[in-house]
Amino acid sequence: MAELTRDLTVLYAEDEEITRRIMEKMLTPLFKRVILAEDGREGLEKFRQNAVDIVLTDNLMPRMNGLDLIEEIRRTDIKVPIILITAYMDTEFLIKAINLGVTQFAAKPISFNNLLGAIEIAVQRALIENLARKSQEQELELLKYREKYHFAQQERAFKKELNIIRNDLFLRKIDVVDTAGRRGEWVISIYYKPLDILSGDSYSVREVGEGKIVLFLADAMGKGLSASVTSILSTSFANYLINEMKETGDFEFGRFIRGYTKFIKRELLEDEIVSASFLYLDLVSETMEAALFSMPPVLCQAADGGVVRIKSNNVPLVRFLDEAAIERHDISTFRKILVHTDGLSESFRSRDALYQDCLESDFTLSPFKDDLSSRFARKVEKPDDDVTFIFLRKLDYTLIWKKVFVAESRLEELTKATAAVEGLLSTVDAGEDLKGAFVNSLTEVLMNAYEHGNLNIDLDLKNSLVREGNYEGYLLKTERETSKRITITLSLAEQDGEELLLLSVADEGPGFDTLLLQETDFDSHRLNGRGIRIARCLSDELFYNKKGNEVTVLKKIVKE
Repeated sequence: MAELTRDLTVLYAEDEEITRRIMEKMLTPLFKRVILAEDGREGLEKFRQNAVDIVLTDNLMPRMNGLDLIEEIRRTDIKVPIILITAYMDTEFLIKAINLGVTQFAAKPISFNNLLGAIEIAVQRALIENLARKSQEQELELLKYREKYHFAQQERAFKKELNIIRNDLFLRKIDVVDTAGRRGEWVISIYYKPLDILSGDSYSVREVGEGKIVLFLADAMGKGLSASVTSILSTSFANYLINEMKETGDFEFGRFIRGYTKFIKRELLEDEIVSASFLYLDLVSETMEAALFSMPPVLCQAADGGVVRIKSNNVPLVRFLDEAAIERHDISTFRKILVHTDGLSESFRSRDALYQDCLESDFTLSPFKDDLSSRFARKVEKPDDDVTFIFLRKLDYTLIWKKVFVAESRLEELTKATAAVEGLLSTVDAGEDLKGAFVNSLTEVLMNAYEHGNLNIDLDLKNSLVREGNYEGYLLKTERETSKRITITLSLAEQDGEELLLLSVADEGPGFDTLLLQETDFDSHRLNGRGIRIARCLSDELFYNKKGNEVTVLKKIVKE
């Protein structure tokens, strides 16, 4: 590899300071010269001023993004190899990149080994024709995909669904003290995969008091517009009832169920039915009330590894429904809870075998939501229904060791803290890719704590300063005027026989509402929240405290 690149000059455009520094250290031994640019506009200027042999560029950057930079370069140079580094590859984006002559893509989170492979391919002229042919094939496949729904229509329809769905605990952990005085932490993660834009599944996760959570999961029978309207109508009215009760401070689960069933009976057509799960968890008293209307069993894993199946206690919701039954359960020994629609359990693994045959086993083996979704994806090639599940996990780990670093709100201090964490990670028996992902997660959440937390710079101000060319000067001026610090805690812990790495970054800013991130979670074109989206991709679990000024990244250790 070094023989191919040691006489070459590389231009690397990236707007995140810490990421640039880390990549500069990695690229310097490989190339004769490494030229850095803070955004696309500076990258274009340096490309024109220097003899550049290869270009590496991030896509989402202020002033000029990666695609615009590539477009400008291609006006005068159609041969220089260009590697586009991006976490988001939707249809429209890929087609434009291919048409601009991008030589290679490097996916975020950045794996240095994968990046080396992309560089090696990019500088081998013998592969140019093959890459061009491959690009044309990719374009044809993507065009076929786009025929189903126009991109703009797809965005509007999905945003409408997401606007109705509510998750009060998005990216936020639940801290509770039970009746015995014991502290506990829970996190709730959602897997929501509509088969089509018009989904028959819908859900809400609502916080109705300290440690009191309502979970609502609806599955309208049938497909297409009718099922979608019914499920969205159900969720919308359920949210309305909860909001009304929260305003008066008198939420009562039985009254909530009666109010909803009274409403939905009037709205259903004669041949329509709705399956639904209603759960009310009181994590303080460690109890759960359940009203399940012809839904798959709720799976609950206890501390000893055993699984409790809570089965439906009501028929489906129809126009002529009698009084609904509600059951109460003790959840004091539960460590994980899974609520799901039948799109998960009744998907076919083969012609005559359903996924429900191995769901319970996969659930017990999955410490996180992404583990279960990965196991499902490996066994079910293509679900034939909407798939939604809500995964609750109690964080009940045992600390092996913990190290705390405190840094002033200075870029140079954050660089030192990153290096210290990286050094400590080198002592952990884990794969290099995992350690690299953890360091990349740290850089992303550190910059959020530094810029948005302690320096209180919002996205509008940042974009304005960048456009005016004053951003770096503003950072240096503002950081000199603050005495706020950032606390970084790296821990190694054990739970259920597995080792976990935990990284917490706490700033001294005012915090924020994590629901603001939910609004941008499915919009890959937005710059705000980008760092957190990247950190989530690199981790098994990411969550904030209630105030929003401390974020924790959790990663299961996979040893080399």
